Amino acid sequence: MIKRILILLLFSNIILAQSNEYLFDLSSINPAALAIENNSISLYYSNKLVGINSAPKHQKVIYQSYIDKNTTIGVSLISQTKDPSGSTSFSFSYAHHINLSKKTRLALGIQPEVQSVYFDATNLISGELIDEAISRELHQEILPNAASGAFLYTSKFNLGLSATNLLGNNIYNRKVGAKSPISYLTYFNYKLTLHKIEVNVGSMLNLTENYPVVSRFHLKSSYQNFTVGATLDNLNSFGIMTGFTSGKIIFYYIRSTPQEINNTISIGSNEIKIIYLLQ
Repeated sequence: MIKRILILLLFSNIILAQSNEYLFDLSSINPAALAIENNSISLYYSNKLVGINSAPKHQKVIYQSYIDKNTTIGVSLISQTKDPSGSTSFSFSYAHHINLSKKTRLALGIQPEVQSVYFDATNLISGELIDEAISRELHQEILPNAASGAFLYTSKFNLGLSATNLLGNNIYNRKVGAKSPISYLTYFNYKLTLHKIEVNVGSMLNLTENYPVVSRFHLKSSYQNFTVGATLDNLNSFGIMTGFTSGKIIFYYIRSTPQEINNTISIGSNEIKIIYLLQ
């Protein structure tokens, strides 16, 4: 059990980078992309490392809306658990949109965040095991963090660049006095219409110091009220997605195929996104 927990911590950034939420809400990886398509309230849930007890779970409630034609805001409440650690975060996002031409706009965004984090070292102890390197304490702190981004978009394509974890505060590394590295993400998507079917093709790239580069490609198509698609990344994980719209409610489900790390654990995931349109 201890071996599995240590592997979870070691590969935490890879696990979180596997999230596909950005496919339906770009503000999840870039605060400049708030309310690009609509004002909404949404719920997101993901379960990583399917089949392993106390595996990482991610739950989020998000509100995002236009204030005027050039200003969008968002508020998020996020809960993440990775036994023996976890966090509850509150963030406020702000984006300003600038007209570059009749069809092209540029958005600049920032997202300050407050995290209530914990690391329960007692969960690393099994039976009568004694390890002086483990303090057997519950560590809790309030930590600030921030993200920022730029987003270029038209009705046909969008291109984004963002940086997350700008203050480097992460409870999983704080125990050994280390700062977590900043993650840089780029995203590109192009839309085209084929016989009343809207097709989206694009890619996402995640660069984090001391971690493998994560690149992901996606293909998503929508016809009337239904959506289907697929993702493939350089970690050999394949995902399939389905979705449907009923009135003002949009429901998405994504299932990612398992991937082995060190032949020990599998990184598979279930992700659910529910969006309620306000306009």
